[in-house]
Amino acid sequence: MRARGRRDSGWTTGSVPPSPSWAGTKSIANAESKSTTIVSWSTWPSGSEGEIMITHKNQTIRRVCLGVGLTLALYTTVAAAQDADLVSQGARVYGNTCGSCHNARSPLERTDRQWTVIVNHMRARGNLTGSESRAVLAFLQATNADPGVQALAQSADDDRVFEASDAPPDLGLAPTGETLVVQKACLGCHIIGPSGGQVGPSLNGTVDRKGVRFVRRKLQDPTFDNATSMMPNFGLTNEQVEAITAYLATLNGK
Repeated sequence: MRARGRRDSGWTTGSVPPSPSWAGTKSIANAESKSTTIVSWSTWPSGSEGEIMITHKNQTIRRVCLGVGLTLALYTTVAAAQDADLVSQGARVYGNTCGSCHNARSPLERTDRQWTVIVNHMRARGNLTGSESRAVLAFLQATNADPGVQALAQSADDDRVFEASDAPPDLGLAPTGETLVVQKACLGCHIIGPSGGQVGPSLNGTVDRKGVRFVRRKLQDPTFDNATSMMPNFGLTNEQVEAITAYLATLNGK
């Protein structure tokens, strides 16, 4: 086929390899100038004549890389949010369905492969939908890292965590803490206020029973007092830890 390329001096005609029958791009190397031209084409039948715009690599590649980078960044952000939502949903389903028979058995006692078989087997007995089964698996896999991975995660957390103290929490942060408790699906495993799950202990009055230092440490590192704790490490910031601690402090005596 014949193609016309745009250059500063005007329009020139040159030959390029036959285009496929779908839209796309192709790189054409120029041995003399040691440069690469990006050729884009429209959908034409094989062997037909048409025009294509040839854009110098410095402009095209810059735009392509920027577009790809933005797309990947957006995909990563959306995927991370979707994964977090799936794990949170799985915690709720595990607490409300699986936990009624299996109590607080740690996800660490099975491998990911074993949990896949078990969840598929128990799906009918628990009347789980397909999406609920996938959510439970995501939750179990998120809390089933091997000891080496957990050690690395804890090491990374140690650089971020502030020194837990006995200082009273700022109760003005309680509304933010309540929002975080909902977002992290804590109700899937714990009774908080009048409702919640049965997998973990009730969090009503936990600040009175355990003290604010314990609560802060537990939120920072769920395994600090129990190496097989099934509670996920949510990677909470110091501010989020303080907000949740403040909210839990308002539940004392309930």
